[in-house]
Amino acid sequence: AVDRPYTKDGSREADFIPCVTWGKTSETIGNYVHKGQRLLVEGRLQIRRYDAKDGSKRWVTEVIVNHAEFIERKEQTSQQPAPQSMESFGQQVPFDEEIPF
Repeated sequence: AVDRPYTKDGSREADFIPCVTWGKTSETIGNYVHKGQRLLVEGRLQIRRYDAKDGSKRWVTEVIVNHAEFIERKEQTSQQPAPQSMESFGQQVPFDEEIPF
């Protein structure tokens, strides 16, 4: 789930994006991640079409995960509220205006 950066009518909204993993990545996530724990995922967006049982055409958009990274420990999930912005993920690095090329 990804929280939207705005509220509509005073309520929070989120988008639930299906993520597909294979191999060791899916095994690790299945063994060590629980509902509500945040992950950082990298991958490609895949849009595919299929025919439903009723004959209608359906579209699915999903992320095919190439890399997943734990960004919090299990203990943090139950003790701290979820951050509302990216600033909470680490330290800000100063911008160097000199370009090396």
